Amino acid sequence: GLVVTAVLNPWDRALFLSIVNQRAFLSAENWRDPYRGLAQTLAQRSISSGLYFPLEDRFSRALGSSVLGGQAAGVVMGILLNPFSFVKYQCWGSDTGRLFLTTARRVYMDAGPLVFLRGAGSSAVRDAIFGLCFAMRKTSWVQAQAGPDHSAASRFVVATLFAAVGTAASSPFNYVRSLAYAEKSWVPLESLRSKYVFTQRTLGDLIREAGQQPTRWSSTRFLSNRMRLGWGTARVAVGMAGTDQCYLACCRAMSS
Repeated sequence: GLVVTAVLNPWDRALFLSIVNQRAFLSAENWRDPYRGLAQTLAQRSISSGLYFPLEDRFSRALGSSVLGGQAAGVVMGILLNPFSFVKYQCWGSDTGRLFLTTARRVYMDAGPLVFLRGAGSSAVRDAIFGLCFAMRKTSWVQAQAGPDHSAASRFVVATLFAAVGTAASSPFNYVRSLAYAEKSWVPLESLRSKYVFTQRTLGDLIREAGQQPTRWSSTRFLSNRMRLGWGTARVAVGMAGTDQCYLACCRAMSS
């Protein structure tokens, strides 16, 4: 997880900046200072990668379903890591304060402790949808189609496909989450009503702008581009599938 995160940190930052600033993913402005916030990203990913897959296994056994287990793991990790994600994205979007603790102190002074719950609701829904879809790779039907002797390459391909489906399905809530993280900390977004209004307005504006496109195809392209389904889907799919294979290899090594 740490290796994948270090390699893909510029990709993650460029995706975030392209969404909140509504510019092309490959724009040079998105790639300036590509490793800003790497330390906090590594800390966050070490927790998420270290906990997500064991939690998925534990919840799957407790609930008797790999799908429900993946969904539960997604919700827990989305809420647990939301404060880290919020501060990280604030660092990425700031032209001044770039240090994690400095940024955390600033947003706390601006809006109090509840500021660290910004985006928590959309994160939980996003990760619940993704966790459900990604866990489908473990269902008996998928395992039967892959066969008993499927290779690491075939497992990686299957995991990549289900991660891509999960990313696409959860992309509207990822879009809301990114914009919530990008809002200035002094903008009031701490009450449940303000969160609801923000989510409703953000998705409503997105749907309205898509509807204003001249053709259905252009509306689809607009939504895909705005939510970064191409580049964003590829990043999450490859990253999660790669980490999944590393986790399985570690489990086999520990049991041997």
